[in-house]
Amino acid sequence: LDINYKADYFLMNNYTVKIRNIVKKIIGLENACSLNHNPMSGHISSTDSLIELSRLEVDMTPSIGQKILSLGTGVFDAGACQFIKV
Repeated sequence: LDINYKADYFLMNNYTVKIRNIVKKIIGLENACSLNHNPMSGHISSTDSLIELSRLEVDMTPSIGQKILSLGTGVFDAGACQFIKV
């Protein structure tokens, strides 16, 4: 990530709150909001990011223009995607 990158929300596959917070700190996104509960389902590979995005919309309802960084760490979804609420 660019040193100046800021996201309003941070998603990361199907990990516990503790792991998400550790990764947020490592990549410099301590202030980004993330889901504050542990996963409710087992790992289902490529759909993890979509499930987390759906849960974010229900639980926290991002506002228009806010940035959501989704970090995929699985075999089928490795990489990062940025979404902007429109």
